[in-house]
Amino acid sequence: PVESRALASAIGRVLSSTVLNRFFTQASLESTINDATVDFRLNRAAICQSAEARLLCAMAHSPESLGVLSKIGGLEAIGLIAHEGEIKAVEAVRKACDMNPKLVVDVEAHLSIMDALIGSEDKLSLSTDTDTNLRDVVVKCLGIVTTLSVNSDTRDSILNAEQSHDCMRIASSIVSAGAELKLGTKSASEASEETSDVTATKL
Repeated sequence: PVESRALASAIGRVLSSTVLNRFFTQASLESTINDATVDFRLNRAAICQSAEARLLCAMAHSPESLGVLSKIGGLEAIGLIAHEGEIKAVEAVRKACDMNPKLVVDVEAHLSIMDALIGSEDKLSLSTDTDTNLRDVVVKCLGIVTTLSVNSDTRDSILNAEQSHDCMRIASSIVSAGAELKLGTKSASEASEETSDVTATKL
């Protein structure tokens, strides 16, 4: 624990600053060009895959380090990485949420999580293949949004967010699909039991 805090304090500020500056520079570039036909996703993905971003997310998986990082811009940087649907960053925000949900809202990481949830779900709906990583992002993001929604200190931040309607739509869709799947599984199980009973009777 002591080593984790020392490491986070020593290089966490530099890593956080580096990642934040890269995202701010990218945002400035996008606003300057302001061309809807230009796809900047590769640029943002490159920031997320950088050594600094990876190390920052790895450090955040230690509760001791995460506590330090949240005070020096680390959680804000991680939130921007999570915005791009990076699973390690989403998991780090989840840990911060478990520690103190208000930390997440204070740096507006909840908005990044909501955007990641919406974006990942949209990609899933357009894909014909099952993308396990995307599904994991959706599930983990939805868990964070749910936790923040039921916390009295953070509930209003979720409900008043522009993305709240789409998040509620996605949550409702997942719950409905889960209920249908559960009912379908139950029916199959009952049918299997009935078949087994008939077979046993014949024997």
